[in-house]
Amino acid sequence: MIPSWLANVYAILLWIAIPMVSFYIMPESILSIFYAFSQITYICVCFIFTLETLSAIVARLGCNTHVKHEITSIAYIIPAYLDNEAVVLDDTINAFCNLKFNGIIDVMVVYNSKNVSVGIEKHLHDRWDGKVFGKERNITVRIIKNHTSTSKAENVNYGLTLIPPSFEYIAIFDADHQPKPNNAGIAITCMRQNGYDIIQGTCAIRNQDNLLSKIISVEFEDMYCVAHQGRLKMFNLGIFGGSNGYWKADVLKRVKMDGSMLTEDIDSSIRSTLAGYKIGFSSDIISTELAPIKKKTLEKQRLRWSQGWSQVSSKYIKRCVTSDKLSIRQKLGLVYLLGWRETFAYITFWPLFCVLTYIIRNGGIVYNKFIIIVSCVVFAIGILRISATYLLSRGPIGKKGWEFVRFAIISSLYIAYLNYVHITSHGRAIFKLDNWVATVRERKGETTSQIWPKQMSKNLSGDTSENTSGDSTPTSIEEFKV
Repeated sequence: MIPSWLANVYAILLWIAIPMVSFYIMPESILSIFYAFSQITYICVCFIFTLETLSAIVARLGCNTHVKHEITSIAYIIPAYLDNEAVVLDDTINAFCNLKFNGIIDVMVVYNSKNVSVGIEKHLHDRWDGKVFGKERNITVRIIKNHTSTSKAENVNYGLTLIPPSFEYIAIFDADHQPKPNNAGIAITCMRQNGYDIIQGTCAIRNQDNLLSKIISVEFEDMYCVAHQGRLKMFNLGIFGGSNGYWKADVLKRVKMDGSMLTEDIDSSIRSTLAGYKIGFSSDIISTELAPIKKKTLEKQRLRWSQGWSQVSSKYIKRCVTSDKLSIRQKLGLVYLLGWRETFAYITFWPLFCVLTYIIRNGGIVYNKFIIIVSCVVFAIGILRISATYLLSRGPIGKKGWEFVRFAIISSLYIAYLNYVHITSHGRAIFKLDNWVATVRERKGETTSQIWPKQMSKNLSGDTSENTSGDSTPTSIEEFKV
């Protein structure tokens, strides 16, 4: 078995060691070329970031969705790995039971498990399976075990086989996601008004337990409210991000999820785009999720994301460039997303290494107008971006302006860390370290295995009787809060 630390060695060598040594030994004329190239790439990235940011602002200003309450049907598939996610499911299902929608709603928790206790499964089935909720008694909950599954993709695909043909729309939500009550109406209205086959909503972080989760909260506001929104406006290119995504039922049943891909959501997005389906985005479709609160958990999550993106890039970038179904705008967006995004991390430190080499050779600080200009441009774009993120923010962190200021101060270090993780993921791909690891759901440093015994003990000592009074509101699950 190949040790995983080799991927870290790969990252350190390719990102830091080899460039530093190479710049130190190369002639100054060649060094100047590399320096100019690296600075130009920064200018290009700043230009794209500026256009993306301005596009997001324009898109948001032009957003005017009037929800039409037409009777229709929608199924929600919540794939869950019960060993990690049992602890969050009570709260999640309760949120779905409070949806406000003029139509039929089928909520399916499709789960697999490995070592979870029978008591946990029994609790979920007894408490939720077959129950009906909602003001119009229009929300049905189903708890379904997929005995042969080993992945989220397999759970989604299995759920698709259990949805009646009459359902027009299907939404996919991760097990920790809690949708806002009016999400379905907004999503379906946006899809109909704009001709979308798929629409991605905003995913916001609801837990700000420590510094790390607060940083991720701001990062997600930028990722969705600026990047997703700006990319759609700029390149006519949407991305399904794995959760809080709404699909036309017939489209999802054709596309499905590929269980062989580490990021099955990105894979399905690219395949859908290549097939000619239109993916949209709306920052009004809001769900909240849990951020990792430990560096180790975050690193495992981002390694999988980065490695999955690389897997998709290598598989589809040629097809994206040569496709006759994509516009020039879309092709440029996909080249940036699947090509440039994969390579830029390697050169992020090149300007610094060049300057350090100049200093060592000349015995002092080298003043260069180009350095000052580029530095000022990068700083200005950073201020513009974080300001736009604050203004467009839709999540709980959006009311805390100081968190955006703090993120701006430490963002360089955080982004450098993410670049390191990204390059490490390339090393993992080279050494074929592609095992899938589910993201651990944490609460103040505890995991499911630590929390659930306490929760079950509390549940068993309290009143867990079902609401049989005929009241149309969901049974309160305050006693199951985690």
